[in-house]
Amino acid sequence: GGDYGQPIDGNRDHVKCDFCGHVSKGGIKRLKQHLVKASYKGTMYKDVRKCDKVPQDVVDVLRSFMEGSKK
Repeated sequence: GGDYGQPIDGNRDHVKCDFCGHVSKGGIKRLKQHLVKASYKGTMYKDVRKCDKVPQDVVDVLRSFMEGSKK
């Protein structure tokens, strides 16, 4: 799918990042925080590790989507 990650062993809670291979243990939602964190400074998603390899255009798409869905 277009979620930028793969479930590990069919476990939807453990998702491996397509870009850097980091495993997010909070499902797709956590994976997306891992990806967009690359564009945030400071304490946003402070317990989430940021992705070092995600392309900026992917960050921009996810960020606008996530910020749009909050409203």
